Amino acid sequence: PASRVEIVGYRSAALLSDGTVLQEQPDLAKRRAEQVVELLKGAGLTAPKYSVRWVDASPVPNGTDDYRNRRVDITLQP
Repeated sequence: PASRVEIVGYRSAALLSDGTVLQEQPDLAKRRAEQVVELLKGAGLTAPKYSVRWVDASPVPNGTDDYRNRRVDITLQP
């Protein structure tokens, strides 16, 4: 079993069809990461130590696969 879980939240932006860039709220990466921790703890995974961080900078949107940047990465460590 994992003794440590690293959670990293990311923020994104979307390129709209009219060329406008829609930027997500500044604290969304943090809220995403913290919500995943709460969900895992609520599911009974309380033993591991959680490391939570977030990346507020978002990649330049291209309008086709911007949704891939709205994510949370979870890394399990022994």
